[in-house]
Amino acid sequence: MNIYYEGFFILNDLDSKLAKPIQYKHATTEYRPKELHTHLYGKTANFAIIGYGCDGVNEGYKVALLSCEDEELEKLYSNIPVPHITLSVSSEGKAKDTRNLNFKDYHDGTIIKAKASNQHSISE
Repeated sequence: MNIYYEGFFILNDLDSKLAKPIQYKHATTEYRPKELHTHLYGKTANFAIIGYGCDGVNEGYKVALLSCEDEELEKLYSNIPVPHITLSVSSEGKAKDTRNLNFKDYHDGTIIKAKASNQHSISE
């Protein structure tokens, strides 16, 4: 089984505006991981929304980690250059490009709950 990414998979319902909503919204911790972190799967974290961006091709939130069940997960999070969650993309959009959005400050007090997993485990 090829694991393309691991991350924090969002447990909240999050609205989106573009044509293709992301089914399993997440903040990627590692793309094409060399070593899987299966011992962390199922551990939870809480995030605050600190920014919003939409350029008509990609839409997403910039997030900040508030709390986490495991220090190793905190370390993985600290390696994310632009912590974000892709909400949706247009027919031409690619989720990986959301990190390049010009995020505007956005604080509505929403706490996003997530659990660590990979793209295969979350869809099972």
